[in-house]
Amino acid sequence: DLRAAGAPADGPWKVGLDNPFNPAGPSAVQLVLRDGALATSTSLVRRWRQHGEERHHLIDPRTGRPGESDVASVSVVADEGWRAEALSKAALLVGVERALPLIAANAATGLVVDWQGRIHPASGIQSYLSIPERQLASIVLKDQAVSRFQIRVPAG
Repeated sequence: DLRAAGAPADGPWKVGLDNPFNPAGPSAVQLVLRDGALATSTSLVRRWRQHGEERHHLIDPRTGRPGESDVASVSVVADEGWRAEALSKAALLVGVERALPLIAANAATGLVVDWQGRIHPASGIQSYLSIPERQLASIVLKDQAVSRFQIRVPAG
């Protein structure tokens, strides 16, 4: 998560977004920021098993349990850090179909990545992308579909 204010002399801040399925690899997408905040939430990290059941740190307030949705990762750009952070977590919990309008309705934009590795752009993201929005569909974030239950987590 970060907050940018102003821009360096050579242009806007360039921020690489990790591939959520390969965070050690090259950036999946690069965003450019002048003023504003960026927050990313994912359920791919901070995972564990408890009593044979997989858990993660993002709790759905509707159930009191780790959230289950078709979203693997969400990055949100907003005017303030708290707004970007809250929206990225809420969007992850509600799923792709409801995430995009949720982000747009709250003066923000972003990118939603589903469990198949597809990138879903929210309205307004083009002004922050370093590539044309239409090229997002050609970015392959993973080679095969992986469910959240196929991710290796430590036993304990």
